[in-house]
Amino acid sequence: MSISGIMGSRSYMLELIQNKQDKLETKSMQLASGRVAETYAGVGPQRATSLSIRTEISAIDSYQRSVNLSSTQLDAMTKTLERMDELRTEAVGAIDPNTYLVGSNGHTTSQAAAKVHMLEVISLLNTDVAGYYLFGGGDANANPVAPIDTILEGEDGKMGLKDTMAAYSAAHLGADGLGRLETATTSDAVSASLTLSEDMVGAFGLSLVGATTTSASGTAVFAAEDAVSDPLNPVPASIVTSLSALPAAGDTFTYEVALPDGTTRSIELTAQASEGGEAGSFVVSQNADPATAFNETISAMEAALKAELSVLSQTELRAYSDDVAGQEFFGTYEDGRIPDAPRLPDAAGTGYVDASSELAQWYTGSPDSGNVRQEKIALVDNGLKVEYGASALEKPFAELLQTMAVYVAADFTPTDPSDPQSLAIAESYYNTLSTATDSFLSVEGDRQSDIQAVTVEMSLTYSAVMNADSRLEQKSLTYSNMLGEIEGVDKTELAAEISFLQTNLEASYQATSMLLNMSIANYLK
Repeated sequence: MSISGIMGSRSYMLELIQNKQDKLETKSMQLASGRVAETYAGVGPQRATSLSIRTEISAIDSYQRSVNLSSTQLDAMTKTLERMDELRTEAVGAIDPNTYLVGSNGHTTSQAAAKVHMLEVISLLNTDVAGYYLFGGGDANANPVAPIDTILEGEDGKMGLKDTMAAYSAAHLGADGLGRLETATTSDAVSASLTLSEDMVGAFGLSLVGATTTSASGTAVFAAEDAVSDPLNPVPASIVTSLSALPAAGDTFTYEVALPDGTTRSIELTAQASEGGEAGSFVVSQNADPATAFNETISAMEAALKAELSVLSQTELRAYSDDVAGQEFFGTYEDGRIPDAPRLPDAAGTGYVDASSELAQWYTGSPDSGNVRQEKIALVDNGLKVEYGASALEKPFAELLQTMAVYVAADFTPTDPSDPQSLAIAESYYNTLSTATDSFLSVEGDRQSDIQAVTVEMSLTYSAVMNADSRLEQKSLTYSNMLGEIEGVDKTELAAEISFLQTNLEASYQATSMLLNMSIANYLK
């Protein structure tokens, strides 16, 4: 045998060992990484499938990040809305129209409770989750609702709610507190008359709608406003009560008046023979002089009418004006006005002026875009987009805050605590506004409140997000398993292969060593 044959075998053995070493190294790397190869080239024919699956997994990871953020925000929003509606219910229970008790701070006990609820509502509307203000619209970066003092008292020379309410109250009640109605009397020895008329202010104050009487001694005639006959000198609506004889005791004169919202009230005056009658009564004079008797009777009738108008104006009309002031301050009016801006009564109390620059801003979040839900969007799955933007400007939240704020801002202290009439008016005003506040905050029967409706909307959105999360987890698991089958290795099987290779390689080392040490002398042996 030639020496060249031996050298060829040595070369072959070295190449074989190198191949086994390479394979062992590859298998060891596979065992350490758990993957078939570090590059897609090593995956083989299924590399395209592997790339496609990894693209899907990357998309799922992106959706899951969106799910995690949106679910956290929606969960916080749902809990916040639930608490807000609880506060609405608690406020109804705390406001008692029948308990009028003014404390040393000028607030009633019901107002004190309402203020606590209002403070919490403001806090809830200022909730943020990781810098995202839930009720600040799309991109609010600070509390969207102003502090309670700014809302009630104003700031930087701008009017707060209290000043706004005072301006509307003055415009509706008029200088004499009679609801912008005026009276005048005439009398002589054979007759007397009492005229009640509007002062032509239009939008402010009470209006006249009719009159009747049961007296055979007089008439009550209503005349509607006439602005057509002489446009330069329009005639206001009026009710003229005429007496051709002194009324008998028990005769009634009824005046129908309307609040600015169109609801009507009846003021009934009853003739009395002597003092001591109930509110709304007037004494028919017993003076022997006809002229004096007519004058005293019509004057007593006028005084009784003014007293009744004063009570109506300072209770129901004032409560109405408070509500209007609240609508203007909080922007909850719905009359389609152009431009859409808050208004204040002008200096003369005959019309309105733009109050955009006069009122303190209670809301400082993102402006109203027309569709607040779309101001916060999350893509939580392929083709599934959820919208959950919210703003304190939305009607359910703004009206809740407005109702509480108006009640807290109201002044129920009597003008003169020592005067029974003044005290009665203050208590009646308290009863009226308390009843109206309770009525607005209450929900009849099984109806949902507006806040509950938003809560349901957000809860459904939250459910959609969580359902998407479950689907994404399942899809991620499926794709990961598929990827494992393509790119992964069976570590148990691989360990056995490595053990076999190591044993085989050791044997090869021994055989090669023997071959490499072989000489001609050894070969000839």
